[in-house]
Amino acid sequence: MTDQFSFNLAFEPQGNYTLRLASGATEAYPTLGDMMVGLNRTRRDPEERIRGFTGSTKATLKTGECCEIVQAHNHLGIRLPSEDGNCQALIDAYLDEVEPYGKDTNGRIKHPWEMTQGEWAALTSFGSVLYGVIPWLSPTQRAQTCVTAGAERCGPLDYGLDLFRRRMGYGHNGPTYDGENTNSRHEVHVGYALAAGKPVPQAVIDEYLDQGEEVQYRDPWFEALLAKPFLRGRVSRDRLAQLVTLLDWRGDGLANLTEEVASHAIEQIARLPASAGPIEVDNELYLAGILKVRTLNDSLSASDIGTPHNEFAATVRDLLVAEHRKAGHLRVQKSLDEGQMTFREAAFARLLAESTERTTTYCHANRLAKAIEAGDIGFLLATLDGNGNDVSKKAIEAYFQTKLRNVKAAERRKAIFALAGHVTEQQIAAAEAELKVRQEASHAAREVIAEAKRKKNADEHAKWKASSTKYKFEGQIMTGAEFVELIVSRGFLQLRTRKVGAVTHHYLGNTATSESYRLRVNDGTLDYAKLVLDRQTETI
Repeated sequence: MTDQFSFNLAFEPQGNYTLRLASGATEAYPTLGDMMVGLNRTRRDPEERIRGFTGSTKATLKTGECCEIVQAHNHLGIRLPSEDGNCQALIDAYLDEVEPYGKDTNGRIKHPWEMTQGEWAALTSFGSVLYGVIPWLSPTQRAQTCVTAGAERCGPLDYGLDLFRRRMGYGHNGPTYDGENTNSRHEVHVGYALAAGKPVPQAVIDEYLDQGEEVQYRDPWFEALLAKPFLRGRVSRDRLAQLVTLLDWRGDGLANLTEEVASHAIEQIARLPASAGPIEVDNELYLAGILKVRTLNDSLSASDIGTPHNEFAATVRDLLVAEHRKAGHLRVQKSLDEGQMTFREAAFARLLAESTERTTTYCHANRLAKAIEAGDIGFLLATLDGNGNDVSKKAIEAYFQTKLRNVKAAERRKAIFALAGHVTEQQIAAAEAELKVRQEASHAAREVIAEAKRKKNADEHAKWKASSTKYKFEGQIMTGAEFVELIVSRGFLQLRTRKVGAVTHHYLGNTATSESYRLRVNDGTLDYAKLVLDRQTETI
């Protein structure tokens, strides 16, 4: 969302309200609403900073009184000198000052898009001060009772909201859209007006154009309306948003959008019913030749896929390619049938499916072929003994006439052993025994590695925890880890315990003396002491 106070304000040489910044510079404003906006505008120049310098920034009212700058809810405001002033009179006076921004010289209420950003911000700051988002009224004033034009008694918030609506004809955030949506962002009002072909003043448009890249984010459809005047008044805001997204507004699509292409696109989507969603819009523009299918990445070459180890490996890969291609086409058709994919994306997905010939490597096929040659029963069982890997099984059935699918588990396992060269019962038993020994050895090796990793993690945690606590030892401030290392270097090498009631205390003692120092479990010094002592033992 765009910062609502990111625009530049034109300060007056003299004004009813003045800000004196910590740097000594002054800013004058015609209304209190303008000053509230000025307090909260984006300030990139360090000399203009107010946040962090509220005590050194002074606000002067048109009465000559000075006000304190305060911050609440991440917004800056002022606290009036008198905390018990008449709340209703203050609210009336605030709106009296900013109301002219919302009306022309004949008293006609302006649309938000007819106002500049500064005028709209000053007018809508009224709602921000009523709700307390921008500090202004004191707790004492907020507790006062006001009386509406209809003689109803209410609090300051309800009074102010009712007053604004009676004078301006809409709520403090602006008019509603579609009968229910309302928004205080000026660009939204301007955007909707441009989309509807309303006569937005050129000065208002230029203000946004002049901001350039100063604003980090604005709605893409709004950017399109600013940059491409021929889009204004041609299509609904919702359809425009879809069109801009599909034309790749972050890339070159929007920059290269011509009036001719835009007219063609708008003509196509105008045929669609109001209920048509993004997929239908995409399809219509694709069929009209406006949207194009994405191109494939041609970076992979034939050398990337490798070469077959033998004829069997070539057979496996050929089947994999055919299977991947078939599965890709089936997925596309399923998505189309369910209405979950555009024609354009379907065309791209089909290109991907057809590209498997140059993207499927010989890696798996070669490994399987080599495992059969070497009689690697462990790899073969892991790959073939179970559900899945139908392509590999189909290749084996076709090449070796060994059936591995739609058979009982025992038959499949026996066939896998035969594939590895173990045919007789004795050969199978011997291979089973050898495999078990290898698996146990592999498991033991993994456990050793895992245990070493667990110990390393525990050691690192112990040092980190001991390093996170502070000790005062011999008048020096040090970490718990430094304390342990120091006393160990002085010969305190023996861990001792002592029961104190139901609690066990831990100490690090000197074997040559009766001295010892207390260690604690909670601060990590006990675990770190054990680690340091273990390392010393390992080096001996």
